[in-house]
Amino acid sequence: MKPGITISEIGERWPSGDYVVVAIVPIESVDLVARLGAELHAGIEEGLGPWIGIGIRLVSGDPIEFVQYENAPEPKGFEVRVDTESKAEKVLMEALNILQSDLGKLTWVSECIDA
Repeated sequence: MKPGITISEIGERWPSGDYVVVAIVPIESVDLVARLGAELHAGIEEGLGPWIGIGIRLVSGDPIEFVQYENAPEPKGFEVRVDTESKAEKVLMEALNILQSDLGKLTWVSECIDA
């Protein structure tokens, strides 16, 4: 595990009660595991199918999730989810720093992010 980040419990609630998808990171699961230093969880979500992912708390304390659905349409990659009441751009930038990536490498970025 990277210093300062912690793994969230499966089923842990978002502080506001909900999340928003802010980006799609085109990263392979083995690379995500290597960069976070933690194993991914897996499950099946009704209506969406099999998934892999992980929820963490960043050094700032902000929660974030990386989730990839096996049957997701293009573009492929991990959804980046943040709490609806968080400062989405700040949280995304902190996560990208951990992933050794930047906005220019993202497959998709939400309109809520000033790119």
